[in-house]
Amino acid sequence: MASVGKPSQYRLELHYLVSNVTLVDLDLDAQELGGVISWHPPEPDVSLVETYSVYLAEDAVGANRTVLSNLAAGTNQLSLAADFDLAPGLTHILVYTRSALFEQSSPAVLNVLDANVSVFNVSITDIDLDDGEAEH
Repeated sequence: MASVGKPSQYRLELHYLVSNVTLVDLDLDAQELGGVISWHPPEPDVSLVETYSVYLAEDAVGANRTVLSNLAAGTNQLSLAADFDLAPGLTHILVYTRSALFEQSSPAVLNVLDANVSVFNVSITDIDLDDGEAEH
C-alpha cells in the first residue's frame, strides 16, 4: 500500500511562512498608525515566494481583511505614513506569502498596539511682567 503524505500546498504553507512581524506605532493619536511594518522572510528558502500581501483584519484568521499592499519578494517592510486611519475593529496585521499558484492560507500575525498619548490640563504661569511675552 502506498504511503499518503501531506499535500504539497501544506508543505509550502509551513515552509514559506514569514516570521517576526513588527510595527512600532510612531503616530500617537488614537485610531491612527504610523511607522514601518517589517518581517523576516521565510527561511531557509524564498524561491517560490513571488509577493507578500499585507492586510489589516479584525482577527488573526482574516475576518473583514483590508489590503494594505502587495509587495514583491525581497521587500520585507511596508511604510505607513503618520495619520494612517485605523478603522474601528481592525486589530491585526496579517502577512501572507504568495506563489505563482496560490496565496498562503495561514498568515503571520501581529496584534496591533495603537499608541495613544493625550495631554490634559496643560497650563503655564507667566511670571514675565512684560505684556505679551512669556519667560523662557
